[in-house]
Amino acid sequence: MRLRALVLVATLGPGGAWALPAHAADEVTCGTVITASAQLTHDLDCASGDGLTIGASGTEGEPVVLDLGGFTISGDGTGGRVGVRIDSQHHVVVRNGSIAGFDRGVDVLQSMRVGVSGLTVNAVDRGINVGGGGYHTIERNTVTASGRDGIRLGATTNTLVTRNTVQDANWGISIGGYTTRNFVELNTVTGSARHGIGAFDNVRGVAIVRNVVTNNADGIFVGKEVEEAHLESNEAVGNRGDGIHVDTSSVTMLNNLAHGNQSMDVRTEDDPD
Repeated sequence: MRLRALVLVATLGPGGAWALPAHAADEVTCGTVITASAQLTHDLDCASGDGLTIGASGTEGEPVVLDLGGFTISGDGTGGRVGVRIDSQHHVVVRNGSIAGFDRGVDVLQSMRVGVSGLTVNAVDRGINVGGGGYHTIERNTVTASGRDGIRLGATTNTLVTRNTVQDANWGISIGGYTTRNFVELNTVTGSARHGIGAFDNVRGVAIVRNVVTNNADGIFVGKEVEEAHLESNEAVGNRGDGIHVDTSSVTMLNNLAHGNQSMDVRTEDDPD
């Protein structure tokens, strides 16, 4: 069954924030390509294909905003499908709702300045995936039960991942695949089968700051291919492996708290495996 929602045109609201007015334009159903700011008014139950696709770029002052309005976009768990797809678009915001039952909840590819916020995502493969482009903000989302990564950055630059909660993923938050100058701050990651937060595979410049990682395999993992890593004021407690595991010498560590981890609280490249 496909429930319909409404496309709404964004206007500048009080205080300069982009708001969505009460009048309607076009209808949105599963598979719609969004070319103007939109707000859902019903759940969307998508039995085939992707949920929604962003098909236009905004501007710095007027982004294309997809506001889920507190509603849910649902898939049937079929592999290869995406809840919200953003490919080669810029100045886009996706916010305020739930996405479930897709291979990837939100897929951001080769895009610039995308914001993903206030979502609850339960995805078969990856919750929020960012590949290429940069200057994104991924904030205040809850991602649960991802088959691979809860949140993944690959080949992207200058992206902020902040104030997210990731639970029961295979890998919690992953930074890899030729990323540069990214920032991971104030996230909570629990119950990952492997790392809570991990940086690996030719990463240059990553700051991992003020995160809480508990009950993961390793709390925080930094691989030997990483250059210019900075770990500060993180709390790694009660993980099933190491609290903090660092295999590179190109790292600065300040004021991290690690205790109660089953293997080592802090393991560096000089420590035996």
